[in-house]
Amino acid sequence: KSGSSGGGGGGSGGQQQQQSSKSQQQAATSQPKDENQQASDTIMEQARKKLCDLSVEDLKSILNDEDHFEKIMMEIETEDKTLVNLNDGNDKLRDQLKSKAKENQDLQEKIEASRNEIICNYENFHHKKSDLQSTVDKLHQMNARVEPGVLAEKLLDLSSHCDEESDEIAESFLQKDISVDAFLSRYIQSRGSGYLKKIKADKIKKLNR
Repeated sequence: KSGSSGGGGGGSGGQQQQQSSKSQQQAATSQPKDENQQASDTIMEQARKKLCDLSVEDLKSILNDEDHFEKIMMEIETEDKTLVNLNDGNDKLRDQLKSKAKENQDLQEKIEASRNEIICNYENFHHKKSDLQSTVDKLHQMNARVEPGVLAEKLLDLSSHCDEESDEIAESFLQKDISVDAFLSRYIQSRGSGYLKKIKADKIKKLNR
């Protein structure tokens, strides 16, 4: 019998160790509740206690009258410091969110203003770039006009034009369309101008060689 009793004691001790081990594992694996959950559990417990202390008439009044129910809840909120702290925390968090939202709105307005300023500067830059390109093109054209080779060719064209004009004046004189004085004045002027232009063109070509 004593052996049987000892065996039973050993079995009972093993079961206790297993239960203790299971309890430790459950405690190790269970996650701690956050503050909001703890506050919610506390509120629910306070509400249960409050409702248990009420009479049947009060419970009927709560079911039929929403104002009575709100009064009970206000009493619970006033008596429970945890709930008061939670409400204060929510108010602070709400104020912080409002402040952060205002900061974000101000920052968004600044970003928008900066973006518009960048767009305006970008457009002004392209306008000035276009104006500068037009000026450069005009300078290139003017430079091309005064190049020695181009200038010499233009002087030769003008000289040829003067020669043709003097030939027309001579033809008009032969046809007796103009007087001797007019012929001499216009013919000498046209021929002289053409001759000078031709001399200038030849000098420019020599200098350009």
